[in-house]
Amino acid sequence: MRTLTAVSLLVLLAACGDGFHNQPLGRAELRGRVVGADPAVASVSVLPGDAASADGGVGAAPLATVGVDAEGRFVVPDVPATRVTLYVVGSPSQALYLTVDLQPAQVTDVGDVTLQSAASLTVVVRDDAGRLLPGAEVDVDGTPFGRQTTDTAGSALFSPVAAACYRIRVRAEGFLDAELSRCVSTGEAVQVDVTLQPKR
Repeated sequence: MRTLTAVSLLVLLAACGDGFHNQPLGRAELRGRVVGADPAVASVSVLPGDAASADGGVGAAPLATVGVDAEGRFVVPDVPATRVTLYVVGSPSQALYLTVDLQPAQVTDVGDVTLQSAASLTVVVRDDAGRLLPGAEVDVDGTPFGRQTTDTAGSALFSPVAAACYRIRVRAEGFLDAELSRCVSTGEAVQVDVTLQPKR
């Protein structure tokens, strides 16, 4: 098997040895192994399209999320046969994106996936007077974490975050929605300050 060290790698089915695997037409299967994964926290999420692009992510929920076994192996059955992005979390401090092209009715084995040190992204929300806003809803598109709510310190933590650019959306009752983009690098701890304006 090959070891994947790039953040984003185009995997062609022609390079895989599994071939046809009784998948329905228009669907496919993904498999691989996350090197050094902690099975207690490791996961593989399938996002539509190229979520690692520089435009701040695809802005869609994962198509599927699976865990890994004791050896770090994973199988994602019945996914659309198209370009997808895997969001691979191996431990609380490791993650990466992996872009894969899937062919209909076939199995793609991405081989061994070697993770990178991940970043963390903390979103701190305030009102226009500078007061911290608990209870604000925060989405970071292109990640599998889902919507989070700010705590009493007005913050929401997204971690581990793969090195990429993300679109951040914030909303709170009585305030105008806010949207911005932020890029993070490998191993970086980033705080994003967001000020919401009240509705008039």
